[in-house]
Amino acid sequence: MRPCLLSAENWKITGRWNTTSEMYKLRDRKKSEFLLGPTHEEEVTSLVSSLVSSFKSLPLRVYQIGKKYRDELRPRGGLLRAKEFVMKDMYSFDTSASKALETSHEYHIISPIGEDTILKCSNCTYTANVEKAVGTPSVKPGNIKIPSWINLKSELPPIDIESEGVLYRSTSSNGFKYSLVLIPKGRTINSVKLEKNLSLENPQVLLEYDNKVECDIYIDSSLGLFEGYRSIDLVEIKEGDGCSSCKNGILGTERAIEVGHTFYLGTKYSSSLKATFKDTTQKNVLFEMGCYGIGVSRLVSAIIEASHDRHGMIWPTPIAPYKVCVVPVYDKCNREMNKDMEKILSQLVYNMNPHSIHDVALDDRDVSFGFKMKDAQLMGYPYVIVAGQAFLEKGVLEIHERKGGNIREVSDIDELHSFFKNL
Repeated sequence: MRPCLLSAENWKITGRWNTTSEMYKLRDRKKSEFLLGPTHEEEVTSLVSSLVSSFKSLPLRVYQIGKKYRDELRPRGGLLRAKEFVMKDMYSFDTSASKALETSHEYHIISPIGEDTILKCSNCTYTANVEKAVGTPSVKPGNIKIPSWINLKSELPPIDIESEGVLYRSTSSNGFKYSLVLIPKGRTINSVKLEKNLSLENPQVLLEYDNKVECDIYIDSSLGLFEGYRSIDLVEIKEGDGCSSCKNGILGTERAIEVGHTFYLGTKYSSSLKATFKDTTQKNVLFEMGCYGIGVSRLVSAIIEASHDRHGMIWPTPIAPYKVCVVPVYDKCNREMNKDMEKILSQLVYNMNPHSIHDVALDDRDVSFGFKMKDAQLMGYPYVIVAGQAFLEKGVLEIHERKGGNIREVSDIDELHSFFKNL
């Protein structure tokens, strides 16, 4: 695992030392600069570069689980957005961009307290973040409306949909570059799509200009296809638009919590840090990288938010820290019986673990039965096994299911093992 306290050296080389605002920066007594790691691309890239020199060692996946630190402007939701959190992050190193691009995905949990907006189709399984969603915007027949001072390179295509033009000015090697984007009237251009598809450097919207300008023309795909013009998906999809996947459904919105993200890094870090390997021709080639992050502490909070009731949390069985809690009913007036109960239950828990049930907790605290059951509900154990007088006399146990509230009796250990094995 890479350290939490990082040197500023590699971060200055990649340019992130001065461009990332969420860092905790500090100096030691020798005035050397450090930061508390918000992420570890620089450190992992440097590590792999020192260890891997040939294509024969690729593809390579390096992961860790550890703490991250970010100076969040608005911490919220307990563990959902915190200044210190636990993350599982993995970094991939490949020989080509095509292989590095094979995985790019976001993972969300639907929740009303989420910060992301998800668009879901009413007819099929299509789901996407609003930043990446593709759909069929609703349009109206009409004419094109553009600023009168724009001198176009060529005539506009015969668009019979009510639309408007947005002019962008971006920097280029020859000064300024102008781009006219045509979209349905009243719609918004998606900044993520604009950056991805047009590769404009520092784009600015021009509302007025005192000179006529020449510009490239880009037409949003919802306006149609026109020969000689580039048609691109640029509009931000919203609730009520049609689904482009099944063509029949309508897209609706839901709030969601992002708990994981995988995306392509390319050679952003390997080029800055001169991280290369030798390919089949013994030529030095930059690593093609990807990044995969799962917010462990955020995931815990999201799970509790999505799975709880008025009594407390309800852990899903596959990820519960303890799947079963054994709660004994002691007789305050019979200490000998209580000792026998403890011996039997200890043996019961011991026997359960090697078989079908793992992660079994025994609540042997000296508190009332009601107190233990309340705590068991609050902690969200998927199953609670109650062992009372009937267990000592007849070997009968009660299994309480936390999620459904169902109670089942089993009369021997084999039946108990069978119950949990068949879940």
